[in-house]
Amino acid sequence: SGGKASRETTVVVKYVWTGPDGSTLDTIVPGEAMDSGDKGTAKAMSVAFRIALLQALCLPTDDADPDSH
Repeated sequence: SGGKASRETTVVVKYVWTGPDGSTLDTIVPGEAMDSGDKGTAKAMSVAFRIALLQALCLPTDDADPDSH
């Protein structure tokens, strides 16, 4: 980004989902991001949350299958 140095941020986040009956589901997911400013951690946390939602809750997306070609 304009010749600025970037910093890579890697996080491992544990989310605990609690159901109405008190049962829990733990998910541990990674998140990575690169940013030349101070937003790397927030971006990595956003990636981790998206991965947790997709994997733990099996939410469908409208994205094309990346392995289709």
